[in-house]
Amino acid sequence: MKQLIKDLYSVLNEKIRLYDRFESCLKDEWEGLVKYSHPDFEKARKKKEILTQEMIALELRRAHLMDSIGKELDLSKGGLTLKGIIQRLPELLAQKFMSVRKRLLVQIRNITRFNDRIKNLIDRTSLSFHKSLAFVHSLDEKQHSPYSAKGQFCESKLPSRMFSMSA
Repeated sequence: MKQLIKDLYSVLNEKIRLYDRFESCLKDEWEGLVKYSHPDFEKARKKKEILTQEMIALELRRAHLMDSIGKELDLSKGGLTLKGIIQRLPELLAQKFMSVRKRLLVQIRNITRFNDRIKNLIDRTSLSFHKSLAFVHSLDEKQHSPYSAKGQFCESKLPSRMFSMSA
């Protein structure tokens, strides 16, 4: 049981370090977006994908450890949370785990907030781009339309592309 607790503690600390790197990656992604630097943005996205894969692997390890600890402590699936495990630990260990848990919760909140900011910026930029294209398209339609704004027929604004072959 002691070894499972130590392993869980080390996995949680590893998760903290991974989340720190992930936050840094999100900041790089933000900088790439704000500076309109496609290479920087793509580099950050690739790094983010790699870190996401590492997070998935680490989460699987954590879940496996939590299951093993839950079996040792006879916890039901509903009580199998980090908070539930902390409540059953001795005071000294519980303090260490509580500080790690709080740090993880703060990091998750920061990552979520930063990710939402990036998503909102991308959405706003995309919407702005679509509006710009629609505006350009409408101007192009007006330019090539044989009707004026009042609905009257007018001469074509384009030069004729037909030419005479009889000379």
